[in-house]
Amino acid sequence: MAASARLDNVLRYHRGMTAGHVESYFWRANDPNSRRAFWLKATILARRGRQPATADIWCCTFDGVTGAIWGDRQTLAFDETRFEGAPLEIEIGQNRFILDPANGRASGSLTNSKGSCTWDMSWAPTASSLSDALSIFPFRWMLHTSLPRSKTVTPHPVLEFSGEMKWSGHTISIDGWHGMQGHNWGVEHTPRYAWGQCIFFDGQRPTCMVEGFSGRIRIGGKLTPPISAMVIRHQGEEYRFNTLIDLWNQETDMTYPNWTLTMKNKQASATLTMMANPDEMICLGYLNPNGVLNYCLNSKLADTRLKITPKNGQTLEFYTGFGGALEFLTPDNPGFENII
Repeated sequence: MAASARLDNVLRYHRGMTAGHVESYFWRANDPNSRRAFWLKATILARRGRQPATADIWCCTFDGVTGAIWGDRQTLAFDETRFEGAPLEIEIGQNRFILDPANGRASGSLTNSKGSCTWDMSWAPTASSLSDALSIFPFRWMLHTSLPRSKTVTPHPVLEFSGEMKWSGHTISIDGWHGMQGHNWGVEHTPRYAWGQCIFFDGQRPTCMVEGFSGRIRIGGKLTPPISAMVIRHQGEEYRFNTLIDLWNQETDMTYPNWTLTMKNKQASATLTMMANPDEMICLGYLNPNGVLNYCLNSKLADTRLKITPKNGQTLEFYTGFGGALEFLTPDNPGFENII
């Protein structure tokens, strides 16, 4: 499915946009054997009107073993960066990403007064249908319409990483770490949401993947009730709970720092429960094209439980104590002193 991943990573921003635009490419991966994870992100922000666009490189490291949670970002004028090529190549300062669908690569570093991170890594999709490019929306044409105002695809739901990172001087091998790569864009960030993704293992082999969201979008100046979607893949089966407006078959609780989502369709019912520790989270400042700042509360060490009950078949249950990626977007900072 390299062609699908390549198309899903095509840059949506172009110079001259005046209605506002945000776009991001992000990677995350977890150590399968301990409470360690990283998150990398390259973003574009074009404010409304004719203000010059900017680009950011973000990096967060989550060390639940030592308790060292660190993050940083660097902002440059978009014209000083490079987003081009097929496959896409991104250069922001000394940081580089090559989005080859068969063998991606990244290198770079960030440093601030609280620590540093240097990385030199590669990644490749695993040889299973878990890794096929994913659109969580019910129809792909929704990626090309005015609503929803924020679009999301997952070109690589399951990746295996290799290489090396240095977290504040400590060398970390990421050989055998697993994670994913996503791509988001739109005229604004979704005003309120919880988003989660998790890969479950049978020994050292990925056996199940789940991705979902619950979000409140703005229509006519008012926020809707939470609208949710979830996709689960397991042993060649795909369970898609993404009717979106079918509020009778979805129930969610987005009370930070936990998120629970239960969904039903004709095929099955499923419940995803994710719990994060605020002491192991990072607060990120997400600026909208209209100048409004939102706060992204980011965990890559979430306790995650998934239960699937097919209409015809046995109940399936999966669990990891630290392998979940969980994010909340909120207009309020719940008390983080440091905002990246």
